[in-house]
Amino acid sequence: MFLPVADMTFSRYASAGALLNSGTVVLYGPSYDGDAYDPVAGTWSATAPIPSPRFNGHLFALPDGDALLVGGDPTDARTVRYVSETRSWAWGPALHASRRFEQAAALADGRILVAGGFGADAAPTNSAEIYDPATGAFTATGSMPRPRAGGSAELLADGRVLIAGGIDATGNADPCATVYAPTTGAFTAGGCFAAATHGRFMPAAARLHDGRVIVLGGQTYFLGSTRLAPDADVYDPATNRWTQRLAAARFEHALTTLDDGRVLAIGGVDDWNSPIETTEIFDPVLDAFRVGPPLIVPRYGHTATALPGGRVLVAGGRISASEWTTSAEVFLSDALFSADFE
Repeated sequence: MFLPVADMTFSRYASAGALLNSGTVVLYGPSYDGDAYDPVAGTWSATAPIPSPRFNGHLFALPDGDALLVGGDPTDARTVRYVSETRSWAWGPALHASRRFEQAAALADGRILVAGGFGADAAPTNSAEIYDPATGAFTATGSMPRPRAGGSAELLADGRVLIAGGIDATGNADPCATVYAPTTGAFTAGGCFAAATHGRFMPAAARLHDGRVIVLGGQTYFLGSTRLAPDADVYDPATNRWTQRLAAARFEHALTTLDDGRVLAIGGVDDWNSPIETTEIFDPVLDAFRVGPPLIVPRYGHTATALPGGRVLVAGGRISASEWTTSAEVFLSDALFSADFE
C-alpha cells in the first residue's frame, strides 16, 4: 500500500534523489531548489538554493556523507556537490565532457562511473570517466563500443557495470548491452535484448538479489516509429543473455528493488501520454509480474528512493502535461501480503 506523506517545499519533475549516510533523502532541483526528507519525522525541509538547473542528472551519496550531482546538462561539464553539514550546494569538480541522459553508476569501491550521454553537439558519445572520492577528481577510462545516451547502468554482483538501452549514433535505441570492468577500465560487448531489434530509451533497471538485472519499459525506436516497450528483459551475467517477460508498457517510471528481493515498478506514462497510477511487482522466484497496489497520485518523471524497512519514498513528477506536483507518498512492503493484492 501507498500512504501519503507531507508535501515537498517545491514541485519537481525529472529531479534526482539520493539516500545519504545519515538516512536523509535529498532531492536536486531540477530548478534552483532542493529538498531534504527526514524519514523518521516524515517531513520535508528546503535546502539552500542550487547553483544550476539540471534535468535527469544522477545524484550519488558519497562516503563522507555528502552527495554529488553529475550530468543533466549537455553544455556544462561542472558537477554540483551537496554539503550535508550546511545543507547547501556548491560547484564540484568538472567532468571531462558535458553530458545529459548519461549512464552512471556507483562502483563497489565507492567510485562513480559516468558514460555516454548527449554532449554539446546533441550527439551521443561513447566516452567514459571515473570519479574518485579520495582524490575529488574525474579521470578518463575506456570508451564504450558504441555511443549511447538514455540507457541504464547497474552494478553487477562481481563489481562490473551493465549498461543497457539508450539511443545510439543512428538515432535508434540500441538493442545490445555493454559491460564495464573497473579492474581493466575496459568495456566489452554485452548480450542483446531478446528481440534483436528492440532497444529501449530511458528504461528503468534494477539488480535482483540473485545477481540478475531487470530492465523494464522505455521507448523503442524501429523503422521510424516510436512506441512504449510492453515488456521487460532480464539479464543473466552467468550466460551474458537476456530473456523476455511480459510487463505493462510504461515510460518515465521508476524501478526499485525491495528488501525481500522483489522489484517494484512505479507509475510512468502510458501510450497516450497519460500519467498512470499502476504498479507491478516482479517476483524473481516465480520469475513473473503481478499487479501491485496503486499510487495515490498518478505520476511520471518522479523519484523513487528505497528506505530501510522495505519502504520506498515516491516524490514529485508530472501529474499532467502541464503540471508538476509537490506530493509525495511512501510504499510499505508489508502491504504486499494483503489479500487485496494476492
